[in-house]
Amino acid sequence: MNRPSIHSTTVGIATASAVVAAVLLPVAPAGAAPERPTTSVATRVGFATDAVRQELQELEGTQSTAEIDHIVDSGHLVATYTAGTSSTIVAAVDLGPAQRALSFVGPGCSTDSLCMTNTSNSPSAYTGTGSLSGTWKRITSAAAYGRKARFTWGGGALTVEAGHVNYFGAPVTMKKVSR
Repeated sequence: MNRPSIHSTTVGIATASAVVAAVLLPVAPAGAAPERPTTSVATRVGFATDAVRQELQELEGTQSTAEIDHIVDSGHLVATYTAGTSSTIVAAVDLGPAQRALSFVGPGCSTDSLCMTNTSNSPSAYTGTGSLSGTWKRITSAAAYGRKARFTWGGGALTVEAGHVNYFGAPVTMKKVSR
C-alpha cells in the first residue's frame, strides 16, 4: 500500500489535549492477527464517542509502532489518537470490518460509478467498493468513471481504468463486477 509513514500522517483537526481521527483504509493485507486483541468498547459503541477517546488515551504509550501500524493497515474502520497537536499517531483501535458494498445507482450513471450499457441503451450503474455477481445481458459497453473497475463475463474479464470506457465488438453477458 502506498501511504505515508504512520508517524508522518497529518491530521487536520487539533484540540489542546488530543485528536481522534477515524480512517477507512481500502485494502486489508494478509497476515497474522494483531498482538493486542480488538477492544470491545470500540466495536460496541462506534468511533465517534467519548468511550473510544478514553480507550485511546489509556492505550497511549502501551502500543508498539508495529502494533499501531498493523491496526491502521488492517483495512478495518480504525480510530487513531495523536497527543496534543502532534501528527504522530500514538494509539490505535480497530473498530471492526468496514462495510463495503456496491450500491445501485439510478437512473443512469454517475461520475463515480461503474456503468454497463446494454443493446437497448439502458445503463446499469453501481457505486461503492466491493464485488457483485449477477447476470446482466446484452452488455455493449463497460465504463469506470470514478475509479478502475473489473468486469467479468462468460468468456473473458477486463479491468477498465478510471475515466475509461470499453465498447464490446459483440454483446456479452456480464457475470461479475467489482472495484
